[in-house]
Amino acid sequence: MTKVELPAALKGRTVDANFTLFDVYTETRTLAAGYSTRYTTLVTYETLITIKAAAQRWPHFEFVVVAHVAADSMKGKLLAMANGLAAGIMESSRGLKHVPLPGQPGSQLYVGDPASPQVLALRDGLLGLFEQRNGWWVGALDDSLTISKVVNTKSAAMGSFVPAEELDRFIDESLEIERTLRGRLAATPK
Repeated sequence: MTKVELPAALKGRTVDANFTLFDVYTETRTLAAGYSTRYTTLVTYETLITIKAAAQRWPHFEFVVVAHVAADSMKGKLLAMANGLAAGIMESSRGLKHVPLPGQPGSQLYVGDPASPQVLALRDGLLGLFEQRNGWWVGALDDSLTISKVVNTKSAAMGSFVPAEELDRFIDESLEIERTLRGRLAATPK
């Protein structure tokens, strides 16, 4: 990574949580395949929101829902194959274990402790929340839950950059996701 910038950030507060909404600009430079001096630069813009609620401790997890597809379709089979590769990367680079989501090849859940009783509540809560939503990423560790959403499928560089006119809806949906998951985990023994 050659550059990371936070071109915009905003702090906010609700009755039961604090949040930081921010944009991230990154430039990543990689050596082009087959060349010793030629590089490829990838530029991305993302909008993320991190939510913190007093006394909430999240299990370490990452969840992504790319698409809702039938497991026996060609797209479902390709996603299942890609998910197998991703599971190895998530375990080796982030220390997270894959939690199977039967019949959901377009959704993936990775957790730090698969034996935790909270994993089932988390899994069921996430699947319910994202039953009709595509293109979301949710990750948590310690006291922070961070959320991103794909809003522009025409541009890989700008795919997760939420335009100003959609920010209010993104914040509202993110706070709804956080509250629902927090309620699910609060009702589960630790």
